[in-house]
Amino acid sequence: MRVLVDDVPSLSIFAKLVVQRNLNSKRKIKSNDHWDLANFSGAIPYCDVFVTEKMFTHLAKTEKLDQKYGCKLFTDILELDQLDIFSNCILQ
Repeated sequence: MRVLVDDVPSLSIFAKLVVQRNLNSKRKIKSNDHWDLANFSGAIPYCDVFVTEKMFTHLAKTEKLDQKYGCKLFTDILELDQLDIFSNCILQ
């Protein structure tokens, strides 16, 4: 079963984030966490850039999912100026 989960990016990301959330989160599990888990599981393996909330971004970076799938994770849209494509733009 582990091989199957590892071979399917969205399942692998979902499983890793659930484990990280349950082990490391100091906050209670919230009812909207399932939406965050679904969005991260779908975005990280297929998007180049994902701007989203802090807790799950931290958990994804802890698991190095951004590096594994080549997805830049940001928690603030103003951080997009770190990307070459926006280097000549003023985002403020």
